[in-house]
Amino acid sequence: LAMDLGMIIPMVRIRDNIQQKPNEYMIKIRGVEIGKGEILPNHYLAMNPGTVVQEMEGIETQEPAFGLPALWIPSDQREVAEMNGYTVVEPAAVLATHLTEILKSSCAELLNRQEVENLVNRIKEKNATLVNELLPAQISYGMLQKVLQKLLSERVSIRDLETILETLGDYIGLTREVDILVEYCRQALARTICGQYMDDNGSLHVLILDAQIEKQISESIQKTVSGIRINLNPNTIQQIIN
Repeated sequence: LAMDLGMIIPMVRIRDNIQQKPNEYMIKIRGVEIGKGEILPNHYLAMNPGTVVQEMEGIETQEPAFGLPALWIPSDQREVAEMNGYTVVEPAAVLATHLTEILKSSCAELLNRQEVENLVNRIKEKNATLVNELLPAQISYGMLQKVLQKLLSERVSIRDLETILETLGDYIGLTREVDILVEYCRQALARTICGQYMDDNGSLHVLILDAQIEKQISESIQKTVSGIRINLNPNTIQQIIN
């Protein structure tokens, strides 16, 4: 996650809870349940990626990270399952994948001001001029935190924090609206963002909205105290989703 998103995740604390089922685990952030699942010792999770030539019997379940249908099979059936075309995953990897996906979707709320300061201090070691010019005189740690949180909420990596800070330094004199500053940062990180979604041939597959829908959305944009909002009625939103 540090390599992918540029954020160091706080230490994960593991606790035993006798109120849970014997093979159940629960993932909490600040004491609130975010996800849970079940893993069976001495078993493997077998998923059908669409290439299974012969179906096997097992304990039906759902893969916890993505909700895909799967089977728990005894460990001695692993090779047979792989030969039949199943994707086979060990229990520890199931838990690690689930935890990783939850952290990716929740890392914005884990980024506190102290962690922002720690990230900035690492940049300061190699580019003190940039940091001293920008923080805290032109932009507060709180505003920088909001910018980084919005990027992380879209799974945009903040690993290139130096470029983000330079971009904020260029535009903070023009606007102090977080949403607009985030947009400038996205543009500066264009190569990084596109690189996340390119296929092996370097092609970027995209979906383009119909011009009429795009016009309808852009005309409904409103600026509020808490940021930019899309003011569309629920029926229109549902039609667009459909």
